[in-house]
Amino acid sequence: MELDIIPIGKFDKKILDALIKYLKARKHAMRVLKHAEMPEKAFNKFRKQYDAEIILEKFDRKHALFVTDKDLHMGGFNFVYGLGDPDGSAIVSTRRLRPEWYGETPKNRSKAAEVQFRKKLTDRFIKECMHEIGHMMGLKHCKNKIRGKPCAMTFSSNIHEVDAKSKELCKKCEKMLF
Repeated sequence: MELDIIPIGKFDKKILDALIKYLKARKHAMRVLKHAEMPEKAFNKFRKQYDAEIILEKFDRKHALFVTDKDLHMGGFNFVYGLGDPDGSAIVSTRRLRPEWYGETPKNRSKAAEVQFRKKLTDRFIKECMHEIGHMMGLKHCKNKIRGKPCAMTFSSNIHEVDAKSKELCKKCEKMLF
């Protein structure tokens, strides 16, 4: 299966490049397509968020990972980091993965502090991309561990749970995919 990665709107190229590098190292076939525009009907003006389900319905593509910096929600959830539709596509947002969202600021504005913030965001983003790609491929939530960390398919209801889990799939999930 070849995965199409499609940025929605302007998207941070360095973060996208880190995801591509990560997937290539794991021999995932992919291609990055031209960016798409966010569907206007997905925006909920009262919540000031975009409905992830409407976005995936609007694009109606198979094996596509949409990436955005817009805040997402769906159904009864106040927010989602992403959404993966089995036999369809997935979307992941960086909005609530950013350290700044949680009031974190670098202790100083040094280059090293900025690099640490970018690394934290990139790690979170890759974890959620792996999670939603897993759902897109039919995987369910998992409670297994990899070297002491929860599998990437572990459900994360908050940023601490995202930080705690691995980017990797456990052997059971990996075996189900390949």
